[in-house]
Amino acid sequence: MTRKNVIVVGMPRSGTSMTSHIFAKSGYFATDDPDHELPLGDAHNPLGYWEARPLIEANVQVFKAVGYQHHNTWLFDPISDEQAARIPAVPVFAAHRELVARYDAKAPWIWKDPRLCFTLGYWWPLMNPQTTAVLLVRRNVDQIFNSFLRMGWVKSESDRVRIAYLTAAHIAAAESVIARLSIPHLVIKYEDFDAQPAHMAWRIGDFFGLGLSAGDLGYRTILNHSSIVGKLTMQAARGLRFLPAGLKASLRRCMRLG
Repeated sequence: MTRKNVIVVGMPRSGTSMTSHIFAKSGYFATDDPDHELPLGDAHNPLGYWEARPLIEANVQVFKAVGYQHHNTWLFDPISDEQAARIPAVPVFAAHRELVARYDAKAPWIWKDPRLCFTLGYWWPLMNPQTTAVLLVRRNVDQIFNSFLRMGWVKSESDRVRIAYLTAAHIAAAESVIARLSIPHLVIKYEDFDAQPAHMAWRIGDFFGLGLSAGDLGYRTILNHSSIVGKLTMQAARGLRFLPAGLKASLRRCMRLG
């Protein structure tokens, strides 16, 4: 079974990190220096973030080439339609060709960065469609908003409409490029990790050449803060802040939070 390289795209807080972990755990190459080039996992993403800094920096460079000066497309003003439309025509940076070659030399590899929703059209001509495919992760927009709220990225309900707009813009941009360039791809829904894990494992494994079981997905209800268990866990975690350090550590272990 030949393993395909995977480019994971989706809105932040939609399950792209958890999905990327499936491939990382299966031995996919993520970056040359994981200790310094991959953000550490935390309470929000215990399995890690899997966004390699060299890829992030390259995508930011592409943004700047079309006049978008912000570091990302979800915490700042939206990228304009005009700017996004110019991305595929940006002349390829020599360093970016080298980046792709470096990953291809260590295939199978994984790329994950929400910026790829907009920059995919720039990168795809450098890819081999026989060995690389896109995995598009979708999630209910209300759950994405609630996750933004927990992260402190938004402050109130008044931001819900803006997050819904940004989510739609990211997914539409990715879908448009996928259709226009006939990119081999698989679309999954975050909710199916919980609703039908065995089928989800089969779909991902069959498409990308992996032998996966439901246990390989890394999904735990306690990590889904939109679930009943997740909500109760988050409330308990907030309550832990006021306890002595020793007792707090013991309770965390019992609750599998630490």
